[in-house]
Amino acid sequence: MHRLHRNGAAQPACLAEFRHDQHAWENVSSAKKREIRERLEEMQGSRCAYCEASIDDVGHHIEHFRPKAHFPELTFAWDNLLLCCGKDDCCGHYKDRRGWPYKPDDLVSPTVDEPDDFFWFHESGVIEVRSDCENRHMHRATETLRVLNLNHRHGRLRQMRARQLKWYKNRNPDVFEELATWDPGDRREYVQGELEATAGEPFCTIIRHFLQGLAT
Repeated sequence: MHRLHRNGAAQPACLAEFRHDQHAWENVSSAKKREIRERLEEMQGSRCAYCEASIDDVGHHIEHFRPKAHFPELTFAWDNLLLCCGKDDCCGHYKDRRGWPYKPDDLVSPTVDEPDDFFWFHESGVIEVRSDCENRHMHRATETLRVLNLNHRHGRLRQMRARQLKWYKNRNPDVFEELATWDPGDRREYVQGELEATAGEPFCTIIRHFLQGLAT
């Protein structure tokens, strides 16, 4: 999970056609859902807002951060919509089918919060809660991992993240072995360039945290 900026995407005009007290989400046509998806992709790319998997590989759905069954007034609220993967064992589908009970305010929101304040992605694929989290943040971090099932010991997400980092490291193995010997300024410049180049990749956060560790 990484920070998403909703002001980077235009609100879909079609949302203004619906009212929660007159319409249901099922009234939104496929064409209008496609319009909503396109606007969400402007904000987050073709990646799940929670796990960062490529939605082209694992399918997708339009996610309501605050479930529409419990917050019907937010059914058509742009600020409540995210693009989420279609996996059943994590993320949005898991949250609303198997994550209960939970309070939405206890979850880290990628469009409101800075996930880096809560999580550190280890090279093994494990997501660690930052040890310097305040108690309130600690609870929200652990609850987010539980409700979205992002860190299950035997879940596939850990392996998917670790494989993505391994793929990235194997592209330039010699560079990463030698980087510690570089001039600090050159090292920081290289890392910054790599951060920019990989920002749009699936599972970009594990790559980013790996690179940030090299820059210090």
